[in-house]
Order: sequence, then structure tokens, then C-alpha cells
Amino acid sequence: MEPSKLQAKLEANSRPHLPGSKGSENVTVLVFKDNYAARTFNIPLCWISRLGWLSGLMVCVIILSTFAAIKYYRIAAMADLNHVQDLEQEIIDLRTSLKNGESKNSDALKEPPSPSPPSPSPGIHAPIFTSFPSSVQLQLPEDSTLPFSVLPPKISWSGKTLRVRFALQYIKQDQGTQEGKILIVARGPGVLLSYPTGTLAQAGGEFLFAPDKGESFAVSRFREVKADFEQILSRNSIQHIEIFLINPKNQLLFYQKLATPQESSQPKPESPSSP
Repeated sequence: MEPSKLQAKLEANSRPHLPGSKGSENVTVLVFKDNYAARTFNIPLCWISRLGWLSGLMVCVIILSTFAAIKYYRIAAMADLNHVQDLEQEIIDLRTSLKNGESKNSDALKEPPSPSPPSPSPGIHAPIFTSFPSSVQLQLPEDSTLPFSVLPPKISWSGKTLRVRFALQYIKQDQGTQEGKILIVARGPGVLLSYPTGTLAQAGGEFLFAPDKGESFAVSRFREVKADFEQILSRNSIQHIEIFLINPKNQLLFYQKLATPQESSQPKPESPSSP
């Protein structure tokens, strides 16, 4: 036999079953090296079986991890950027609403009610129909100074519902955000409605509308505004729509008055009667 040459002989050795004992199988390994005495090793077959199961489990884990990584990578690659921006805008709106709600509660706890009614506003510079609290600054700023623009509103009827749609777009290149409140008034002969619900003050109040209860907005890119006035009996009962945008400092930023579509007063032509 050549030097440093190993010879291994594997043989299965089954132990006899003894009464009251369980049989086990071993693998006997004989190792020969040169002219030295052979060495014998007994390896239980259960060890080899466990090693095989462990290796198979590790291979399965690696395959599943690779499949999951590829799947989520494809999902991330196919994600829509516009959907992510919409979610960011919703988060900003929710934070603004929460912040305004907390400020209202803190002001109500800190400031006691005034015993005397507030003094009237010295001058109204915007062509408004309703009256606001004296804390609201009604002088409109220049359009060029606003960091946002209001896209042309659209007014339409859907059955007995008057729909008002417009959008706010942030145009200033400073990565900022414009916050404030939205108040929409629908009026006509003997009819006065407001959006959102709750902005119309109760009877006997000091002012007609409460702008702090308007719809909160925070626009950093683009925001749509959808207002619906429902259960209107006659389309001719609403003649005008007024849109107000007020910032958190109670300053009027935007005002627009629009006419609503009216029903035609001409009678419908009668169908010719049969002779």
C-alpha cells in the first residue's frame, strides 16, 4: 500500500434486537493508513438522517427567501409614484385637521367667553353677502402674492343636488404648503345654504357664518374640492355660489361669486294631437 494513502470501508452493521430494547442501525467506518492498525468509527444512521433533513430545510428556506425577495422587488419597481403622492397629500391633510382641532380645544380652555359682543369690522373690502366675525381680515391680497392658484370652478346639477367642483394648485417653487379653510355659500331668494355642514351659525348668534368650522385644506401640489348641496326642491331657488378661502391667521385669501345654471322658463312644445 502506497504512503499517505487512505482506504475506507463502509459496511452496515445491524445490532440484534434484545428483548425489551429497541434496535438501532450504525454505519461502521474502517480507516487504514500505511501499515498502522485500522481505526473503526461507528456512526448512527439517525445522525445521517438528521443531517439530511437539516440540509433540505436550509435549502427550502433559501429558495423561499429568494422568491419573496424577487416578488417584493418587482412590486416596488412597479409602484405608482402618483399614488404615493396622493397618500402623502392625505397625510398632510389629516395632520392639518388634527392640528386645527387641538388648537381649537386649547383656545376654548384658555380664553374665557367675552362678556361684550365684538365691535363690527371697520370696512368690508370684499363683495361678500354674509357677515363674518370681526377677527377675519376681509381685505383681499393681490393674486400675484398668493403661492397657489384656483382652477376655474364647475357648477352642475344632478337631480336635486347642486355640485361645485374646483381645484387648488400650489405654484410657488419653494416646496412649501398653503393651509386654510374652505367655505362655500349657496344663496337665492329666501334660501341660504353653506358647505361644509356646521358653518352656518345658529339663530341669535353674533355673526352669520363661522369660518373656523370650514373644510381644512393643505395644498403642496394639487388638491380637489368637491361640495354638494342636496335636496334642493327647485333649481331656480339657488342663484349664486360664493367661494371663500381663509388662511389660519383669519385672512381672506380668495373670493369668487358665480351664477348657477337655471331651469328654462320656456314651456315645452306640445305634441300635435291626432285628428
